[in-house]
Amino acid sequence: MSKEIIRASFYQLLIIYAILVFLTDLGTISKYTLHFGIFAIVIAVFGALSIRKGDNNEIRFPPVLIALPFIIIIISRFIPYLNNSIPLGYDPGIYKYVMEMYLESLPGLPKENTDLWVKSWSPPGLFVITDLLYLIGFDTHAILTRVFIFFELLLALGIYVTTSRFFGKGTGILSLFIYSISITQYEVFWYLYYKNVVALFIMLIALYFLKSRKYLPFIITASFVGAVHRPTFLIFGLIYLGYIISCRKEYIKNVLAGAIILGLTLTFYTRNIREAIFNNIEPIITANIGAGTFISLSTYQSLSLSYLPFALLGFFILARRKDFNLFFLWFLITGVIVYFKLIFFNRFIIHLDVAMIILASFGFYELIKLNKRIGTAALLILFLSSLLVMNQNISDTKPLISEKELDIIKQFNYVESDAYVMSTSSYYSLWILGYSGRKTIAPGLFDYNKWNLEEWEIFWETGEKEKAVEMLDAYERPLYIYLGERSRINEKKFENGCFDKILQENSIKIYRAVCNNTDMRQDYS
Repeated sequence: MSKEIIRASFYQLLIIYAILVFLTDLGTISKYTLHFGIFAIVIAVFGALSIRKGDNNEIRFPPVLIALPFIIIIISRFIPYLNNSIPLGYDPGIYKYVMEMYLESLPGLPKENTDLWVKSWSPPGLFVITDLLYLIGFDTHAILTRVFIFFELLLALGIYVTTSRFFGKGTGILSLFIYSISITQYEVFWYLYYKNVVALFIMLIALYFLKSRKYLPFIITASFVGAVHRPTFLIFGLIYLGYIISCRKEYIKNVLAGAIILGLTLTFYTRNIREAIFNNIEPIITANIGAGTFISLSTYQSLSLSYLPFALLGFFILARRKDFNLFFLWFLITGVIVYFKLIFFNRFIIHLDVAMIILASFGFYELIKLNKRIGTAALLILFLSSLLVMNQNISDTKPLISEKELDIIKQFNYVESDAYVMSTSSYYSLWILGYSGRKTIAPGLFDYNKWNLEEWEIFWETGEKEKAVEMLDAYERPLYIYLGERSRINEKKFENGCFDKILQENSIKIYRAVCNNTDMRQDYS
């Protein structure tokens, strides 16, 4: 097959694909009607065979285009807060709790006798940053909302700067556009994955310094990635290992830099290295780690249709040119983890998407160099279709808890200072942790939980007051039990004198356990 036929086929397939994706985003056809993944691979293969190094001249974009993606990001992230003050996602409560723990410890760090789960879950890096933000005037609510949007903008800037350093400013501008319309990255914002966003920004800057051969700032920034988010540091470590193996020119220097980075990172965990590091090794070895809370691979494929073939195109072009750079390795490593469903594979979709965005911008740029008219047309069609999906996602964005229900949880701040609050649903656990101001008992979480899953299921399902009282005797008093709008529990067990109903607003109820070990044997019916 001649090169002209391959190139013509590439153009035709590309236009068909762009139109089909646009119709899919309009809802005219189903995303499951066609095998878009196979279609994208075919397009990428034809494109890689059509594009050679040195084809045509460099393309220069007007510098003013840099502003548009930032405007899209700002608008899309601020709209959910126009008539809402509650932070988005599942994690505001846990971030608020740990931030306030660090704030209370200023000018030092939390003491060694802090909650064990905090030592395991919470590397210090992010919360050192939030301490600094607090000292210059930001409260925890602002840090969870407006400041997080600022870090989203920083991540966009990191993508632009690093992509420009590796592939040129034109590709950097395209990477900004793709990031601004990435539904996956918008989902990261909605989930409030703070550590992911901050660590990815720092990691990109570290790779920028590595590309520039500035080893001191590279070592410092790379080490801080590990202080902010361990999974991102794992990805960085695998990428850097691949880089050391493939780049023999400065092998000794790169190995030494890697050893220093690892040593500096471990210093952030010297106070609680057992909980932070070793407690996470056994699950990895025994393969008991789940997917991680995020969108599934099939959902991700449907959300990334607009730039999937261009990411594959960029990957194949680099492979054909034997340019196994850091982003080639990034895409390869995260792609393997996600596709073969290795540790926390759903969470690593976030990292895969960043690599996809950067390689897609490279693929788009190479296409525009090859044929400016077709490349620009495909870019505009797919950009507009992604904006349609983005608009729908923004419209659907709402906090996971109502203002009324959060206000009720905040009322626990006025009960006894030594009280415990039991969350009967994992849906409310983190909100109670962060906003009740009291020790939290929750299914499968935190230090005060004493039941396994089987025991929780017995407690949820039983209607027998004697059984409930007997089980609750494992917990200290005062003890309050929270039943939210989404709680699913047999409430018959609370209809006796061993429980005081101290609040009921519609389906929201709060009970206070008033019995003790002796009372447990008496009949309160």
